[in-house]
Amino acid sequence: MNKKIICAFLGFVAILLGIGMLLCTVWGLPVLGGGPEEVPACKALYYSALICFATGGVFSFLGRGFDTERLYLREAFACVSLCWILSVLLGAMPYLLAKIERREGVPVTVCDAIYESTSGITTTGGTIFEELENPETLPRTILFWRSLTHFLGGLGIMCCFVVFLGKGASGKAVLKVEHLFSGNLPFAKMRQLAFSLFAIYATLCLACVVWFASCGMSFYDAVSHAFSVVALGGFSTHNDSAGFFMRQENVHGKLLVYGMIFFMVVSGMNYWLLYWASRGSFKKLIVDAEWRFYVTSLLVVAIFTSFLGVHQGGFIMRKHLTSAAPPEAVVSTLSAVPDDVVVLSDEDESSPAATSISKLEAVDDYGREWRESAHCRNCSVVCDGYEDVFRKSLFHTVSLMTSMGFATERYECWSSSTILLFMFVMFMGGCSGSPAGGVKVNRMLLALRLLRNEPERRFRPNVVKTTKYGNENVDPETATGALKYLGYFALLIVITTVVVCAVEPDSLWVDRDRPQIEKLFDLFGGSLAMFGNTGLAFGEFGAAGNYGNLSGATKLIFSWAMIVGRLEIWCVLALFTKKFWTNR
Repeated sequence: MNKKIICAFLGFVAILLGIGMLLCTVWGLPVLGGGPEEVPACKALYYSALICFATGGVFSFLGRGFDTERLYLREAFACVSLCWILSVLLGAMPYLLAKIERREGVPVTVCDAIYESTSGITTTGGTIFEELENPETLPRTILFWRSLTHFLGGLGIMCCFVVFLGKGASGKAVLKVEHLFSGNLPFAKMRQLAFSLFAIYATLCLACVVWFASCGMSFYDAVSHAFSVVALGGFSTHNDSAGFFMRQENVHGKLLVYGMIFFMVVSGMNYWLLYWASRGSFKKLIVDAEWRFYVTSLLVVAIFTSFLGVHQGGFIMRKHLTSAAPPEAVVSTLSAVPDDVVVLSDEDESSPAATSISKLEAVDDYGREWRESAHCRNCSVVCDGYEDVFRKSLFHTVSLMTSMGFATERYECWSSSTILLFMFVMFMGGCSGSPAGGVKVNRMLLALRLLRNEPERRFRPNVVKTTKYGNENVDPETATGALKYLGYFALLIVITTVVVCAVEPDSLWVDRDRPQIEKLFDLFGGSLAMFGNTGLAFGEFGAAGNYGNLSGATKLIFSWAMIVGRLEIWCVLALFTKKFWTNR
């Protein structure tokens, strides 16, 4: 094992994180809106940066002379895994040193800090914080650090190493392990290729900032959400996520949503295809089988979600309401048809009409009551028309499939059919070579085509049936490898669900008078969200919830799941095999 080059990588990552922490202190300046509460937060960032620089200095000293070393695939596996683990540990320092609170009166613990850091670095987006808009409990400099971890982890920390330092064959091995590419690539000029991809990534972030700012976001919000959207993370600066901006008079909501959809779809594509598209080779994009399946899946699921929502009561047209409804209201009903639904504002709750309708309960979609409501049954979202229905369906489909994790509605309260569709796209994820999570579209496509050929092979065993991917034949080992990955991915989700069900106390569900089956469903959805790097799940961990109330053990298990999902299983699991450390 070539320890010198591994130490050199670790040193670079530590220094990179320290520089990022120093950049976050800019938002503590009074001229940029910083108040006195930012002083201790800035000190925490300075001390954290000092720890990063000291750690980086030690590893760089141990890795001196690494230019003469060669990074083999075994060392690349260890290097990438250890660098991500080091990033998580160092990234947790600002949360601990700033002594912030995940909710008023509840300070952040070590497990909380590790979970939040892991969620940011792996671009998962699940959070332990309940109050994001109070600078007294969560200063804006720390809040910006959360978003910056998405930017650093989005394209891959190792890609930054190759961009700035190059190192030829070593960079090639690292980028292969991080799964930034698929197919035959020009690795001869690895540094130039990595720099081009980083330039595309940065350009998308800049374009996203400009679009968000033009839609009415503040510059701080625009930058923070651009980091989240392009990295497909999910951290927001507001409690109601993207839904906060839908009720702001100075924000053009529709343009903002469509802009988010566009940037999420593009960021979920294979960056290798974006590389060729930036050079005018759009034909490679159009003929790519993975890209076509990716876009088709998004549209089909969005259309089905819209259809099911309209016909199963998930979406209610405003014209069907018998009284004036507040904007973006969610109606929770046990047994009522659309024509009979009445949406009541807070002022109407004491009126005779309110007392005569016992089966209805109106909840403000973007108010505190929406986020704190413990139960959610057959909720219907009020829409202004079919365009509104499709926009909301498409937004949440894209958000969950690309592992973005933004939400504007309580999607987990829609029909059971919709939840199953969302689970499927969360499992599938985005394209290979993108920051998206899941098993990736190319593996899903290969597995489906392999399964399609299997019935014919059973009654015609002597006929050789090839599996095609695009216009090329795929060797059996590659095709079955994709199926094995899907199996491992599903197995890990099930095992993790069983473990966290055993270690997590029942109090979170018992105190809210919820049955054990909901605990199982919530933790299964949480496990799927962790391995798929989606962040958002269902029930307690849906659009109105967070992971802050979980036990420390569960948070650490979920942190491990996020790293395994981000590095696509093999890179981490290989470290737990005996021969990995004993034989070359």
